[in-house]
Amino acid sequence: MNSSCYGGNGKYYRGDTAGADVCVRDCSIDTADRSCGGIVKDNSVQLYESANDCCTDEYGWIDNDLCVMRTTSTTVTKYWPDKINGKCVDDSVAPTEDLSLTIYDTISDCCTNEIQWLSERSCTVASNSTAAAYAGTGKYYINWTKEQCVKDCVTGAGCGGLAPDYMDDDDMFESASSCCSLIGWNDISECIRKAN
Repeated sequence: MNSSCYGGNGKYYRGDTAGADVCVRDCSIDTADRSCGGIVKDNSVQLYESANDCCTDEYGWIDNDLCVMRTTSTTVTKYWPDKINGKCVDDSVAPTEDLSLTIYDTISDCCTNEIQWLSERSCTVASNSTAAAYAGTGKYYINWTKEQCVKDCVTGAGCGGLAPDYMDDDDMFESASSCCSLIGWNDISECIRKAN
């Protein structure tokens, strides 16, 4: 172990002694591998075969996937909640610094579990910068201000914009006729024509 040729055994250990917030590997910090925490010199340090095992045993308070990603210096498309801005953020684009957060596989799971004051639709739109994008469901809803059925979409015939946050699936209709039947004080055929 005192040989200058020894490069460590590559196993994982708790990173506090190496100045890390997650597990690190027993390897020379002279390598380009960012997961290296240095060669362990204290035989009382618990070594683990995998980053997953180390994270599970040593950092149980950190979401295990997040701990493994930080330990292995890998980027994976997972989402963390940005509750201040009401959206979920792709960790591979903007890694969270708050290791106490739970991360999710999909924007939908993150929005549903963490950003509950917004509809899943609104949270998804806010979260997905590549989906300028979210074009709506194409279903119909009642615009009570206009007393008219409109389509949940951004552009095109009959579009009334995205449905408001307070609307859920029960407020959405597959056809203009089923929507217009609920506002019978209007001419139903005219309502259907305008909605389409």
